[in-house]
Amino acid sequence: MGVGGLVVSQIVSSPAPPKVVSAACVSFSRLGLLRDDPGFRRFVIARALAMGSGLAAPFYVALAREALGEALSLLGRSSSWRGWPGL
Repeated sequence: MGVGGLVVSQIVSSPAPPKVVSAACVSFSRLGLLRDDPGFRRFVIARALAMGSGLAAPFYVALAREALGEALSLLGRSSSWRGWPGL
């Protein structure tokens, strides 16, 4: 251990008490990042749109089932029964 280690070992510091901050306050304080960083803002918007489109597919299936009824269960079966046409 050199002179630097000896000097650093003599430093005495008292730990500061932790601040209690709610998660809502932290979240709202970081919303400025969306305003100030256009690249990050575009990323968040793209992710939200991509997530929304992924969640829409089951809705469309349910809507088609309601509109088509039993005819929906026949979709895709003709190619598996007779094979692909032209192959």
